Amino acid sequence: MSNKEKIDVPYILKTYWSFLKKYKLIAIALVFLAIILTLINYSTKYLMKVLIDNGALYLSKTLSSVEFLKTTTTIIVIWIIISLVATVIRWIRLDRTNKLEARLIYDLKQRYYNHILQLSTNFHTTHKTGSLLSRLGRAAGGMERMTDFIIFNTLSLLFELIISGVALFAIDIKIGLTFLVSGAIFAIYSAILQKIERNRRQLTNEAEDIEKGFTSDTFTNISSIKYYGKEQIVKQRYTNLAEKSNKSLMHEWNIGRWAGSGQALIMGLGGLAVLIFAARGLVDGAITIGTITFASTLYYTLIGNVESFMSSL
Repeated sequence: MSNKEKIDVPYILKTYWSFLKKYKLIAIALVFLAIILTLINYSTKYLMKVLIDNGALYLSKTLSSVEFLKTTTTIIVIWIIISLVATVIRWIRLDRTNKLEARLIYDLKQRYYNHILQLSTNFHTTHKTGSLLSRLGRAAGGMERMTDFIIFNTLSLLFELIISGVALFAIDIKIGLTFLVSGAIFAIYSAILQKIERNRRQLTNEAEDIEKGFTSDTFTNISSIKYYGKEQIVKQRYTNLAEKSNKSLMHEWNIGRWAGSGQALIMGLGGLAVLIFAARGLVDGAITIGTITFASTLYYTLIGNVESFMSSL
Protein backbone atom coordinates (compact mmCIF):
# COMPACT_ATOMS: atom_id res chain seq x y z
CA MET A 1 0.00 0.00 0.00
CA SER A 2 1.36 3.35 -0.91
CA ASN A 3 1.67 5.96 1.77
CA LYS A 4 -0.41 8.24 -0.46
CA GLU A 5 -3.38 5.88 -0.45
CA LYS A 6 -6.29 6.86 1.72
CA ILE A 7 -8.59 4.60 3.66
CA ASP A 8 -11.83 4.26 1.68
CA VAL A 9 -14.33 4.44 4.55
CA PRO A 10 -17.50 4.16 2.37
CA TYR A 11 -16.09 1.04 0.69
CA ILE A 12 -15.18 -0.46 4.08
CA LEU A 13 -18.68 0.17 5.44
CA LYS A 14 -20.30 -1.20 2.28
CA THR A 15 -18.18 -4.34 2.46
CA TYR A 16 -18.91 -4.75 6.16
CA TRP A 17 -22.66 -4.41 5.52
CA SER A 18 -22.45 -7.07 2.79
CA PHE A 19 -21.46 -9.50 5.54
CA LEU A 20 -23.63 -8.11 8.34
CA LYS A 21 -26.95 -7.99 6.43
CA LYS A 22 -27.12 -11.77 6.61
CA TYR A 23 -27.49 -11.44 10.39
CA LYS A 24 -29.87 -8.46 10.63
CA LEU A 25 -32.00 -9.96 13.41
CA ILE A 26 -29.01 -10.44 15.69
CA ALA A 27 -27.85 -6.90 14.92
CA ILE A 28 -31.28 -5.44 15.78
CA ALA A 29 -31.35 -7.43 19.03
CA LEU A 30 -27.93 -6.05 19.97
CA VAL A 31 -29.14 -2.50 19.34
CA PHE A 32 -32.13 -3.11 21.62
CA LEU A 33 -29.86 -4.52 24.35
CA ALA A 34 -27.58 -1.48 24.04
CA ILE A 35 -30.54 0.84 24.66
CA ILE A 36 -31.58 -1.08 27.77
CA LEU A 37 -28.04 -1.07 29.19
CA THR A 38 -27.74 2.68 28.60
CA LEU A 39 -30.99 3.28 30.48
CA ILE A 40 -29.78 1.07 33.31
CA ASN A 41 -26.47 2.96 33.56
CA TYR A 42 -28.38 6.23 33.67
CA SER A 43 -30.77 4.86 36.31
CA THR A 44 -27.99 3.90 38.74
CA LYS A 45 -26.51 7.40 38.54
CA TYR A 46 -29.94 8.94 39.14
CA LEU A 47 -30.56 6.66 42.13
CA MET A 48 -27.27 7.84 43.63
CA LYS A 49 -28.40 11.46 43.13
CA VAL A 50 -31.67 10.77 44.97
CA LEU A 51 -29.82 9.06 47.82
CA ILE A 52 -27.41 12.00 48.24
CA ASP A 53 -30.25 14.54 48.17
CA ASN A 54 -32.23 12.55 50.73
CA GLY A 55 -29.12 12.28 52.89
CA ALA A 56 -28.67 16.05 52.79
CA LEU A 57 -32.34 16.56 53.70
CA TYR A 58 -32.02 14.08 56.57
CA LEU A 59 -28.90 15.78 57.97
CA SER A 60 -30.65 19.15 57.79
CA LYS A 61 -33.62 17.63 59.74
CA THR A 62 -35.93 18.32 56.80
CA LEU A 63 -36.54 14.59 56.23
CA SER A 64 -37.43 12.24 59.09
CA SER A 65 -35.44 9.09 59.78
CA VAL A 66 -38.49 6.97 58.92
CA GLU A 67 -38.89 8.59 55.50
CA PHE A 68 -35.15 8.43 54.87
CA LEU A 69 -35.00 4.72 55.66
CA LYS A 70 -38.11 4.09 53.55
CA THR A 71 -36.73 5.83 50.47
CA THR A 72 -33.28 4.29 50.98
CA THR A 73 -34.80 0.81 51.15
CA THR A 74 -36.70 1.48 47.95
CA ILE A 75 -33.52 2.65 46.25
CA ILE A 76 -31.66 -0.48 47.38
CA VAL A 77 -34.38 -2.79 46.09
CA ILE A 78 -34.51 -1.01 42.72
CA TRP A 79 -30.71 -1.06 42.53
CA ILE A 80 -30.57 -4.81 43.14
CA ILE A 81 -33.24 -5.48 40.51
CA ILE A 82 -31.64 -3.40 37.77
CA SER A 83 -28.18 -4.79 38.63
CA LEU A 84 -29.47 -8.35 38.15
CA VAL A 85 -31.17 -7.36 34.90
CA ALA A 86 -27.96 -5.69 33.70
CA THR A 87 -25.97 -8.82 34.55
CA VAL A 88 -28.25 -11.02 32.45
CA ILE A 89 -28.35 -8.55 29.56
CA ARG A 90 -24.56 -8.17 29.46
CA TRP A 91 -24.19 -11.97 29.37
CA ILE A 92 -26.69 -12.22 26.50
CA ARG A 93 -25.10 -9.32 24.61
CA LEU A 94 -21.60 -10.78 24.85
CA ASP A 95 -22.86 -14.24 23.88
CA ARG A 96 -24.67 -12.88 20.80
CA THR A 97 -21.72 -10.67 19.91
CA ASN A 98 -19.27 -13.58 20.06
CA LYS A 99 -21.47 -15.70 17.82
CA LEU A 100 -22.00 -12.84 15.38
CA GLU A 101 -18.27 -12.08 15.16
CA ALA A 102 -17.40 -15.75 14.69
CA ARG A 103 -19.85 -16.05 11.79
CA LEU A 104 -18.68 -12.79 10.19
CA ILE A 105 -15.02 -13.82 10.37
CA TYR A 106 -15.87 -17.27 8.97
CA ASP A 107 -17.79 -15.71 6.06
CA LEU A 108 -14.95 -13.26 5.36
CA LYS A 109 -12.31 -15.98 5.30
CA GLN A 110 -14.45 -18.16 3.03
CA ARG A 111 -15.15 -15.36 0.57
CA TYR A 112 -11.60 -14.12 0.18
CA TYR A 113 -9.91 -17.52 0.40
CA ASN A 114 -12.10 -18.78 -2.44
CA HIS A 115 -11.51 -15.54 -4.35
CA ILE A 116 -7.71 -15.79 -4.04
CA LEU A 117 -7.82 -19.48 -4.95
CA GLN A 118 -9.56 -18.68 -8.26
CA LEU A 119 -7.01 -16.04 -9.29
CA SER A 120 -4.55 -16.72 -12.10
CA THR A 121 -1.24 -18.51 -11.71
CA ASN A 122 0.51 -15.27 -12.66
CA PHE A 123 -1.05 -13.56 -9.64
CA HIS A 124 0.26 -16.23 -7.26
CA THR A 125 3.75 -16.09 -8.73
CA THR A 126 3.94 -12.29 -8.45
CA HIS A 127 2.51 -12.01 -4.93
CA LYS A 128 4.25 -13.38 -1.87
CA THR A 129 2.32 -16.02 0.08
CA GLY A 130 3.33 -14.62 3.46
CA SER A 131 2.05 -11.18 2.54
CA LEU A 132 -1.30 -12.59 1.40
CA LEU A 133 -1.66 -14.58 4.62
CA SER A 134 -0.77 -11.50 6.65
CA ARG A 135 -3.44 -9.41 4.94
CA LEU A 136 -6.08 -12.13 5.24
CA GLY A 137 -5.35 -12.47 8.95
CA ARG A 138 -5.45 -8.71 9.44
CA ALA A 139 -8.79 -8.56 7.61
CA ALA A 140 -10.25 -11.15 10.00
CA GLY A 141 -8.99 -9.15 12.97
CA GLY A 142 -10.41 -5.98 11.42
CA MET A 143 -13.83 -7.62 11.14
CA GLU A 144 -13.79 -8.41 14.86
CA ARG A 145 -12.64 -4.91 15.83
CA MET A 146 -15.24 -3.31 13.55
CA THR A 147 -18.05 -5.28 15.18
CA ASP A 148 -16.79 -4.51 18.71
CA PHE A 149 -16.48 -0.85 17.78
CA ILE A 150 -20.10 -0.64 16.62
CA ILE A 151 -21.60 -2.64 19.48
CA PHE A 152 -19.54 -1.48 22.45
CA ASN A 153 -18.53 2.03 21.38
CA THR A 154 -20.77 3.54 18.73
CA LEU A 155 -24.16 2.36 20.01
CA SER A 156 -23.27 2.97 23.65
CA LEU A 157 -22.02 6.47 22.93
CA LEU A 158 -25.01 7.35 20.74
CA PHE A 159 -27.63 6.41 23.34
CA GLU A 160 -25.56 7.85 26.18
CA LEU A 161 -25.31 11.17 24.35
CA ILE A 162 -29.04 11.33 23.77
CA ILE A 163 -30.11 10.43 27.31
CA SER A 164 -27.37 12.06 29.39
CA GLY A 165 -27.07 15.08 27.08
CA VAL A 166 -30.74 15.90 27.57
CA ALA A 167 -30.33 15.42 31.34
CA LEU A 168 -27.37 17.83 31.51
CA PHE A 169 -29.21 20.55 29.60
CA ALA A 170 -32.24 20.01 31.86
CA ILE A 171 -30.07 20.46 34.95
CA ASP A 172 -28.38 23.64 33.74
CA ILE A 173 -27.97 25.06 30.23
CA LYS A 174 -24.43 26.25 31.02
CA ILE A 175 -23.41 22.77 32.18
CA GLY A 176 -24.98 21.27 29.05
CA LEU A 177 -23.14 23.74 26.83
CA THR A 178 -19.89 23.01 28.67
CA PHE A 179 -20.22 19.34 27.83
CA LEU A 180 -21.14 20.17 24.23
CA VAL A 181 -18.10 22.42 23.73
CA SER A 182 -15.71 20.12 25.62
CA GLY A 183 -16.96 17.08 23.72
CA ALA A 184 -16.61 18.85 20.37
CA ILE A 185 -13.06 20.05 21.10
CA PHE A 186 -12.15 16.60 22.42
CA ALA A 187 -13.51 14.88 19.30
CA ILE A 188 -11.87 17.33 16.85
CA TYR A 189 -8.50 17.12 18.61
CA SER A 190 -8.66 13.31 18.66
CA ALA A 191 -9.75 13.14 15.01
CA ILE A 192 -6.78 15.26 13.88
CA LEU A 193 -4.30 13.05 15.71
CA GLN A 194 -6.03 9.90 14.49
CA LYS A 195 -5.72 11.03 10.89
CA ILE A 196 -1.97 11.36 11.42
CA GLU A 197 -1.87 8.00 13.19
CA ARG A 198 -3.79 6.25 10.38
CA ASN A 199 -1.27 7.49 7.81
CA ARG A 200 1.55 6.17 9.95
CA ARG A 201 -0.28 2.89 10.50
CA GLN A 202 -0.49 2.35 6.74
CA LEU A 203 3.28 2.60 6.56
CA THR A 204 3.57 0.18 9.49
CA ASN A 205 1.24 -2.32 7.82
CA GLU A 206 3.20 -2.08 4.58
CA ALA A 207 6.49 -2.68 6.38
CA GLU A 208 5.08 -5.61 8.37
CA ASP A 209 3.59 -7.20 5.24
CA ILE A 210 6.99 -7.06 3.52
CA GLU A 211 8.70 -8.49 6.60
CA LYS A 212 6.17 -11.33 7.00
CA GLY A 213 6.29 -12.09 3.30
CA PHE A 214 10.09 -12.29 3.41
CA THR A 215 9.94 -14.52 6.52
CA SER A 216 7.49 -16.91 4.86
CA ASP A 217 9.50 -17.09 1.65
CA THR A 218 12.72 -17.62 3.61
CA PHE A 219 11.50 -20.78 5.34
CA THR A 220 9.68 -21.97 2.22
CA ASN A 221 13.01 -21.87 0.35
CA ILE A 222 15.24 -22.77 3.31
CA SER A 223 16.79 -25.73 1.45
CA SER A 224 17.99 -23.54 -1.42
CA ILE A 225 19.31 -20.90 0.96
CA LYS A 226 21.38 -23.47 2.83
CA TYR A 227 22.51 -25.17 -0.36
CA TYR A 228 23.95 -21.94 -1.78
CA GLY A 229 25.23 -20.71 1.61
CA LYS A 230 23.13 -17.54 1.64
CA GLU A 231 22.31 -17.59 5.39
CA GLN A 232 24.27 -14.43 6.25
CA ILE A 233 22.80 -12.47 3.34
CA VAL A 234 19.28 -13.53 4.34
CA LYS A 235 19.96 -12.64 7.99
CA GLN A 236 21.10 -9.14 7.05
CA ARG A 237 18.10 -8.56 4.79
CA TYR A 238 15.73 -9.69 7.55
CA THR A 239 17.49 -7.43 10.08
CA ASN A 240 16.98 -4.44 7.78
CA LEU A 241 13.30 -5.28 7.27
CA ALA A 242 12.73 -5.85 11.01
CA GLU A 243 14.39 -2.53 11.88
CA LYS A 244 12.19 -0.73 9.36
CA SER A 245 9.06 -2.34 10.84
CA ASN A 246 10.15 -1.41 14.36
CA LYS A 247 10.81 2.23 13.44
CA SER A 248 7.45 2.50 11.68
CA LEU A 249 5.70 1.01 14.72
CA MET A 250 7.37 3.41 17.16
CA HIS A 251 6.59 6.34 14.88
CA GLU A 252 2.93 5.32 14.95
CA TRP A 253 2.79 4.71 18.71
CA ASN A 254 4.39 8.05 19.59
CA ILE A 255 1.17 9.82 18.59
CA GLY A 256 -0.35 8.38 21.79
CA ARG A 257 1.76 10.75 23.90
CA TRP A 258 0.12 13.82 22.37
CA ALA A 259 -3.32 12.23 22.37
CA GLY A 260 -3.29 11.24 26.05
CA SER A 261 -1.89 14.52 27.40
CA GLY A 262 -4.10 16.75 25.23
CA GLN A 263 -7.26 14.80 26.02
CA ALA A 264 -6.51 14.96 29.75
CA LEU A 265 -6.14 18.76 29.53
CA ILE A 266 -9.45 19.16 27.68
CA MET A 267 -11.27 16.93 30.17
CA GLY A 268 -9.74 18.78 33.11
CA LEU A 269 -10.71 22.26 31.85
CA GLY A 270 -14.22 21.08 30.99
CA GLY A 271 -14.61 19.48 34.42
CA LEU A 272 -13.46 22.71 36.06
CA ALA A 273 -16.11 24.67 34.15
CA VAL A 274 -18.79 22.17 35.22
CA LEU A 275 -17.63 22.55 38.84
CA ILE A 276 -17.82 26.38 38.68
CA PHE A 277 -21.30 26.44 37.12
CA ALA A 278 -22.55 23.78 39.53
CA ALA A 279 -21.21 25.73 42.54
CA ARG A 280 -22.98 28.87 41.35
CA GLY A 281 -26.19 26.93 40.91
CA LEU A 282 -25.88 25.55 44.42
CA VAL A 283 -25.35 29.03 45.89
CA ASP A 284 -28.39 30.32 43.99
CA GLY A 285 -30.46 27.38 45.23
CA ALA A 286 -31.13 26.17 41.68
CA ILE A 287 -29.54 22.76 42.13
CA THR A 288 -28.76 20.39 44.99
CA ILE A 289 -25.67 18.50 46.17
CA GLY A 290 -27.05 15.34 44.58
CA THR A 291 -27.55 17.16 41.29
CA ILE A 292 -23.93 18.35 41.32
CA THR A 293 -22.75 14.78 41.83
CA PHE A 294 -25.14 13.57 39.15
CA ALA A 295 -24.01 16.22 36.64
CA SER A 296 -20.28 15.70 37.23
CA THR A 297 -20.71 11.92 36.97
CA LEU A 298 -22.58 12.27 33.67
CA TYR A 299 -19.97 14.70 32.33
CA TYR A 300 -16.97 12.47 32.99
CA THR A 301 -18.87 9.37 31.85
CA LEU A 302 -19.80 11.03 28.56
CA ILE A 303 -16.30 12.40 27.94
CA GLY A 304 -14.89 8.99 28.80
CA ASN A 305 -17.23 7.38 26.27
CA VAL A 306 -16.19 9.94 23.64
CA GLU A 307 -12.54 9.08 24.38
CA SER A 308 -13.27 5.36 24.08
CA PHE A 309 -15.13 5.97 20.83
CA MET A 310 -12.36 8.06 19.29
CA SER A 311 -9.68 5.59 20.41
CA SER A 312 -11.55 2.78 18.66
CA LEU A 313 -11.84 4.55 15.31
